[in-house]
Amino acid sequence: MKTWLFWDAWHLEHQDNVELCQGQPEWMPEATYEDPCFDYLASWPTVYRDEASGMWRMLYIISGFPLSVMGAESEDGIHWRPLDRPDIIPPGEKLAPNHLFTVESANGGPFYHDPVASDGRPFKFGCVQRGGPVAGRAKLDPDSYFHEVVMGEGVKPWMADNLVAVSEDGLRWAIDEDATWNVPSWHPDPPLCCFHNPLTNQHSMVTRPGWGDRRIAMLSSEDARNWGNLRHVMQPDPTDPIGTQFYGMPVHRYENTFVGFLWTASFSNSQRLERFNQLWGPIDCQLAYSVDGEHWQRSVRQPFMPNTALGTAGAGVLYPTSMVERDDELWIYSSATPDLHHQYATTQFTRKGQVPPSAIVAHRLRKDGFMYLTSKGHYARFITKPMAFLKPELTINAQAPHGDIAFQVTDLLSKPIPGLTFADCVPFERNDRIDAPVHWKSSTLADVTGKIVRLEVRFRNAHIYAFRGDLHFADALDVALTDDGRPIDGTFMDF
Repeated sequence: MKTWLFWDAWHLEHQDNVELCQGQPEWMPEATYEDPCFDYLASWPTVYRDEASGMWRMLYIISGFPLSVMGAESEDGIHWRPLDRPDIIPPGEKLAPNHLFTVESANGGPFYHDPVASDGRPFKFGCVQRGGPVAGRAKLDPDSYFHEVVMGEGVKPWMADNLVAVSEDGLRWAIDEDATWNVPSWHPDPPLCCFHNPLTNQHSMVTRPGWGDRRIAMLSSEDARNWGNLRHVMQPDPTDPIGTQFYGMPVHRYENTFVGFLWTASFSNSQRLERFNQLWGPIDCQLAYSVDGEHWQRSVRQPFMPNTALGTAGAGVLYPTSMVERDDELWIYSSATPDLHHQYATTQFTRKGQVPPSAIVAHRLRKDGFMYLTSKGHYARFITKPMAFLKPELTINAQAPHGDIAFQVTDLLSKPIPGLTFADCVPFERNDRIDAPVHWKSSTLADVTGKIVRLEVRFRNAHIYAFRGDLHFADALDVALTDDGRPIDGTFMDF
């Protein structure tokens, strides 16, 4: 089963009156979480279902330098409370009952829930440790890159080690001493967002090319421990307003696509620049997508999750980080601040009235609801590129409470196939479903399975989010093969 999402109009050969639109996640105010002990930056939430307890858990970080890992739990993923674990003693001082781990003089995250976990430790995060601890190790190691500098000049702020923290259960953490992605002459600027690519069977880390360089780069690893092959992925282009910067991009595997939450910063200032780079401004989220997890396209370049009203969490910064599937919805959890980026640091994390300087917020989105097709006015129509149904099944995710959608199958030359025409179809009308079958009164897709056809759709007052089926969009070789009575290989670079 493959899912055809409308990230773009690539698969449409012809259209009339069709508009491609971006979905809009709905804020769930009741799911807002504030750490009860700290006004620090509650950042990089990772939400998952704990199999042992059946509870929803959330890991997050309350600060950098030191990096402090905290936990929360919930029965429903909406109403959260601190995860009380007095039995867990992190390095150094335990700051609160839900304090799980500390990395001195470091910042990093978000967390990575490794679906493969060949090392038996599915919870991981990358971090960069600077200053004293790095110098202390270098002083004792004559082979260290920093040894001579430390012995001759002392601690330098640019000394850094790239570390990986790991855990079997998300609660008890340790630094993986054998993880070897440390390149002392280079270290990125966190956040460090990881995902698994089943197409390459590798782990990917999304980071920035360097300290203060706000573009998108990636590294790869076969085991999530030994990382290498830093490569440039994306940067603002001429269509972006001057001052646009990319702060990070958490990636999630969704159906047969990779979805990127591209944190888009607008850093500019009329004041004279008196530091290395611009630091203040709002951050929202744009959508990016990839069919292979390596090559990325940006969507309509509008905020997918825009900043909220002034004075509320998310008015200054909104970092969508974690996404979970809940029945017919996707729930997205984000770090949020009412202040502009870095402005919250200058306030030393003090409250402004009843509004804390940071919170974790949640939004809900319809399943497949990233993008959709709609009509610009009354009826719209499109016909696809040549395609084949490898199995006789097709469903649609669509919303038409006061509209209708009709379907027909044509041959390669757009001639309707008898029995599979608009007149023969059972229309999707006055309906709202994520998995409605596409079918006809007397004929089925079995009549055309394995053949090169086109799907034609006519609709009004409706949103079309996705089709699901064993679909294969054909090229000219597929046409030649079927003309010669040979089967189609539907596995190569599909979608």
